[in-house]
Amino acid sequence: MPPSAIRITNLSATSAFITWEPPLDDGGNPILQYILEKRDAGSASWEILTSLPSHIRNCELENMTVGKEYFIRIRSESKVGYGDPTEYPDPIKAHGLQHG
Repeated sequence: MPPSAIRITNLSATSAFITWEPPLDDGGNPILQYILEKRDAGSASWEILTSLPSHIRNCELENMTVGKEYFIRIRSESKVGYGDPTEYPDPIKAHGLQHG
């Protein structure tokens, strides 16, 4: 199952702090790592920002461009492969946040 409860906090001119909860059910295969991805609004291509060990469930999105919107998603990986991603429902934008 995908990670849950993505939250965006500490939004600034160039960065945002992202936190999430583990999947509600790992299907009997412990999570090995989380992969954080972003894409620019208007683009279809996702870019991997970082991979984090399973005990870390937060990351700072840095080097945002003022006025540009970004979509964020997180997926988990276990020994059987990648889970479905969880996408934050709204784009995030430096100096403004659609939902918080």
